[in-house]
Amino acid sequence: MNKFFLNLNKGLEIRIFSVAHLFLILLEFLAIFIVYRKRDYFCNIKKQTKRKYQIFLASIIILNWFLRRGSFIYYGVYDYHNHLDLNFCNITSILFLIYSLTNNKNIYNICYYMAFIGPLLAILIPSVNIRITNYSFYSYLVIHHIIFLFNYMFMYMENLKFEKRYLKQLGVFLIIYFMGVYLFNYVFHTGYNMPITFLNGNITNLLIIKIVTYNIYTQLLTMYGLIILFILLGIINLKLSSKI
Repeated sequence: MNKFFLNLNKGLEIRIFSVAHLFLILLEFLAIFIVYRKRDYFCNIKKQTKRKYQIFLASIIILNWFLRRGSFIYYGVYDYHNHLDLNFCNITSILFLIYSLTNNKNIYNICYYMAFIGPLLAILIPSVNIRITNYSFYSYLVIHHIIFLFNYMFMYMENLKFEKRYLKQLGVFLIIYFMGVYLFNYVFHTGYNMPITFLNGNITNLLIIKIVTYNIYTQLLTMYGLIILFILLGIINLKLSSKI
């Protein structure tokens, strides 16, 4: 069992753009398409039913955290240099947890765009290869695929529309987030969400990215460029949804 939670088992590996990876992407967008077809149901959902969806997601996020980080603590391999939930995807899951527990729409305004910056990017270009025989695969599904799917449900439930003030809220959050993470890195000598870690693994192996990641300046430009690109995808999605 320790091999399962510590990601030591051998088995089918999900490599970037492999058949298994493309199949996961296909399943994700098929599920999103089903949500789209049922959009009238989600737009007119009762408050009590909406709360059930929120509590269900919160329960999955909490359970995943205990299994993922709790197992590292139990087996004595937890290291705050590597295992704090400070990257985009984990921060996004924490925001969705807070939103699901509080039902605060202002928090969801940030959650919506963070789901594009973190989970969607990781769905399309996972940073590392994972094996389905290890728990990291199922944690990956929760933090990325499930959260991005629920993001679409909540988008309709909250009747979210594009407003510039939401982008300002997101901008303030990202500034505070980066300042906080970089200060933490400086004090505790960690490397959370630095350009070299944001653009790691499979992302840097893509030719178009690899060409421009030779120094810190091009790394920064690439990282912020990707963030802006996926925020724009979120804006386009909202505008298209509002026209339907």
